[in-house]
Amino acid sequence: TMGEQDVRLLQDYTTARLLENERLIEAEIEEGSNDGDAGELEEPASTLQESILPVRCLRTLDVNVNGLAGALCSLQADPTWRVRDVKSKIAAATGTPMDQQRLFLGTSEWCDHQLVLDVTPPSSPSADVTMVRIDPVYQQSLAMVSIAGMQLAVVPQDLRADRTLVLAAVRQNGAALEYAAQEMHADREVVLVAVTDRGLALQFACEALRADSATVLAAVLSNGMALRHASGALQADRDVVLAAVRGSCKAFEFASEYLQADRGFVLQLLEEAGGLLLEFAAEALREDREVVEAAVRQDGLALEFATDKLRANRDIVRAAVQSNGLALWDAAEELKRDPEIMAAAKWG
Repeated sequence: TMGEQDVRLLQDYTTARLLENERLIEAEIEEGSNDGDAGELEEPASTLQESILPVRCLRTLDVNVNGLAGALCSLQADPTWRVRDVKSKIAAATGTPMDQQRLFLGTSEWCDHQLVLDVTPPSSPSADVTMVRIDPVYQQSLAMVSIAGMQLAVVPQDLRADRTLVLAAVRQNGAALEYAAQEMHADREVVLVAVTDRGLALQFACEALRADSATVLAAVLSNGMALRHASGALQADRDVVLAAVRGSCKAFEFASEYLQADRGFVLQLLEEAGGLLLEFAAEALREDREVVEAAVRQDGLALEFATDKLRANRDIVRAAVQSNGLALWDAAEELKRDPEIMAAAKWG
């Protein structure tokens, strides 16, 4: 049952909110805001109801702070305080700086900006909170890698196995995975974050994750050349290879020999990723007239990778120079001075 003091506090609080809402309504009327809907006119009432809900929040809350080794201190908190205010009181009582405190109620961590009334049970007059003290070296290292991920290389060795710290580093720069502890190279979430930011970080992942299709796909989408570090099975996966060469046609160098010799697949890639990947097609395809012609129509400079026989083929050379006049340098000698070929060349 509320005491007389609580009743007076509630009355004063309610009166203040009513006056505030009346002022807001008057201000809207003065501004000519007369086209609002009924819901907007009813807002002060609903706001008033919301203000009445946390009645018990007008009372103080007993906060019992425990460390991992036992009780640390007790304090009375105003439920309208923010968590940072509670940390300030704990700092005064225990000497633990605010920025070295992590507070937990059960398994839920309190964040500095939260209100005490939002993180404590509404029917309880007290809260038993656990404080975990953050190591200053850890705190400094976390701040450092959050700004420059590659600084993971200089943090203490034991902290390179801390998952929170490593995640902060690879989010800032995926290449920082190189300096993480070995067990982090096998952590799927850590590796996925790293390769999404820097595809070539795949080289630092464990063998199992370099054979994981989702991880490898994320890597090649970030940087097609990451295909180099994928497992053999995924270097033969059409979807993975296609995603890789769309990012860089040079990634086709690391596709399986089977796919490099697959005529239909190579023709598809030439259409989607450009003619220069002809460089890494099987030799039999580099002497295939249809394949070479498809390549030089996409990029005349692909003529460089055709066989000598096709570089002496008038139709192939004409198609190449029409795409890029510089392809003339890779034509057979007898065609370099051919007036018809020279006239067909496109420059610039």
